[in-house]
Amino acid sequence: MKNTQYTDVALETALFGTIIADEKYASIYLNQYAEDFFGISNADVQGIDIRKLIHGKDQRIINSKHICQVSDPLVSGKSRELSSHVFRNVKNDPVWVEYTSHPILQRNKIRGLIVHFYDSTVVMKSFQEMLQLRAKYRIVFEVAVDATLIVNNNGVIQEANVAAENLFDNENLRQKSLFSFLTSQSKGVLKHIWEQVLANETLDATTDLEFKTKKQIHVEIAARTEVLPGQHVLIFHDLTQKKEEQLKRDSFIALVSHELRNPLAVLKTLTELAKIKLSKNALKPTSQYLEKMDEKIHFITDLLSSLVSALQIGTGKIRFNDNVEDFDRIVRGVIWEIKKASGKSKIRVLGQSKAKIRVDRSRISQVCSNLLWNAMKYSPEEKDVIVELRSDESSAFMSVQNFGKPISKSDISKLFQPFFRGAEAKEKRKNGMGMGLFVSKQIVDRYKGKLYVSSSNKHRTIFTMKIPRMEEK
Repeated sequence: MKNTQYTDVALETALFGTIIADEKYASIYLNQYAEDFFGISNADVQGIDIRKLIHGKDQRIINSKHICQVSDPLVSGKSRELSSHVFRNVKNDPVWVEYTSHPILQRNKIRGLIVHFYDSTVVMKSFQEMLQLRAKYRIVFEVAVDATLIVNNNGVIQEANVAAENLFDNENLRQKSLFSFLTSQSKGVLKHIWEQVLANETLDATTDLEFKTKKQIHVEIAARTEVLPGQHVLIFHDLTQKKEEQLKRDSFIALVSHELRNPLAVLKTLTELAKIKLSKNALKPTSQYLEKMDEKIHFITDLLSSLVSALQIGTGKIRFNDNVEDFDRIVRGVIWEIKKASGKSKIRVLGQSKAKIRVDRSRISQVCSNLLWNAMKYSPEEKDVIVELRSDESSAFMSVQNFGKPISKSDISKLFQPFFRGAEAKEKRKNGMGMGLFVSKQIVDRYKGKLYVSSSNKHRTIFTMKIPRMEEK
């Protein structure tokens, strides 16, 4: 086979690398592109097995087995386009190559091979770098704390991270309208913000949104326009909890101001009356005024105690001085103090636990006091408050039952939240801040106990404290 037979073919494909070999893979011709690619001149390559142009295991790219596999056309007479492959040239550089193989046939016999190839290294490296950047972007996008959406010009969501799916309560946000999840009023609010985005304004807005699921959120929305052609980023920073905490703080300040002002005013009035009566030696009415004063003083003391405990719990600075205590003695001691303070004996004790517990006596006394004062506050005057003490193998129990109006199910679910006051407390203007039960539950939870309530027309309202007891030796 002579070189002149193939020169014209090689020149026609000079924009690509061209290798011509005979049926034994001996090189016959390399064009200029191929010479530059392999770093060898056409004169030096004559008769060299073209497979030696490839290093190591990657020589399979152009070997007899590979040619048979990818060049079924060698039998059929049709050319075959091959996908990109990676190998190392004589300079030991990693390269990507795309090529086609053309069999040279004479009388239906393979007489040689023409391989046209193109060095796609730059393109493939750029593609790999793009994939790496995309992977990094995807990781950052998915783990972002704030809900992040990529939205096209039509307001259709293209991408959404996990935080966005959680905020919207929907795991399939892609290809959905940004506005389809909102109520009509919130839809109008968000559309106004969206119009500013489309006007190429980089903005930060804070607003309230309501979903069709009735979920309400307070969010700060940051928008970055045209991060890609026709693609915009919306970031939703959920401020709902922060707003709720702020409302609670505002309510707390207002409530403390109100609750402290009233008993102090009463104390001032009673003190003035007591002075007048004492000056006239009318001692009996004076004792009644002093009793009322004592109740108000107890209320303020209890209020301040709850406030201090709540603040300590909130900051994690509440301290416990645990010792082995007699559960029944703690409960009966609190009952005695309440009877003395109130001048009433409407508390009836049933049973005993005979249990030893390891607790901070003052903290458990605080829980008992809160449960008992609440029961007396909401129980009818003619009815006793019933306290039941009992135990099982692992725990001691104190149940406090009153016969006032049952608590609604909706109120029960919120009783142990800070600052919550039930419907009856608001209706009858009962004193209190809604902190007692919250603090009590935090204390009981600290000892891995339970504080729970049941309320019905039949049994009325029963609060139960369960505290782990010490094992008997």
